[in-house]
Amino acid sequence: MSTSTNDRTTEEARRVNPVDVALGIACVVWVVMTLWSGIQTGGKGLPVIPQTITSLALVVAVFGHMLKHLGVKLAAAYFVIGSVIEWSFEQANISFSGFVWGDLRYGDLAMMGPHIGSVPLLVPLAMVALLWPVYVIINVVLDGKIVVNPRSLRPWQVVWRCVLYGMLHAWLAFLTNGFCTKFGVYEWVGKSKALAPQDSFFGDPQLPIGWTVWGFLTTLVVSFILIPAFGKEALVRSETRPLSWVDAAPIVVIGSYAFALFLNPVNKSVGSVILFMFGFISLLALYRFAAVLLEQSRSGREVATAE
Repeated sequence: MSTSTNDRTTEEARRVNPVDVALGIACVVWVVMTLWSGIQTGGKGLPVIPQTITSLALVVAVFGHMLKHLGVKLAAAYFVIGSVIEWSFEQANISFSGFVWGDLRYGDLAMMGPHIGSVPLLVPLAMVALLWPVYVIINVVLDGKIVVNPRSLRPWQVVWRCVLYGMLHAWLAFLTNGFCTKFGVYEWVGKSKALAPQDSFFGDPQLPIGWTVWGFLTTLVVSFILIPAFGKEALVRSETRPLSWVDAAPIVVIGSYAFALFLNPVNKSVGSVILFMFGFISLLALYRFAAVLLEQSRSGREVATAE
């Protein structure tokens, strides 16, 4: 390896190191605060200051991770397009009696901020943010990468993956519904409220179906349009830059939140479902991630020995 190559590698390591440090700190803070909430608060949520710290840690862990791996252009395109599609689903769902994922209305909470039509602006932003850990988990499990080049796959494989993204994203509906109804983020009305209790254990049964469709369509646009148009640099980084342990941040975020909800669930059955759904997928993804890190370490030692 030449001196100039070594210098470039060292310089790149210095450049990305602050991002990795921020991701690592955010991940640790999120885990500690989330577990504290699950163990100590009795379902009431954290006090204002700890909750603010927890929210900031989540923003860094998800958005910082996204910016690191997608870059500014692709991340911005992902957020804008995904938010527009999601808002369209939300508004259509409310306007036409819940035909997408059930008849719900959002609560009048200050934290939800301004509305566009009948939809709080925070809702599409949160949904798009939640889709990122799902995208990461599927890609890590299948390929050991954060960002996968769709052109390296056959079109039917890309479509199949988008189905997987959508279905895993729908699992989050089971995780979030109890929390959202408990704290007044939304309420079920009309036909959804009229459902028998045994048919609405996790909310309207249409909820995961609608989330799957939205996740599928959004990742289809991301895979076939946004990555080819804006993702050249992201794909190069994905192929050439080794993963570090902090790149598992979105997986840890989902896994620790699910465990906290198990410790302090809406009810014990929901808590068990959440633990075994997201516990399994988080552990599976983390196992694959750890295997990739071990392989990188082994390859690095072999290269060093050869030199």
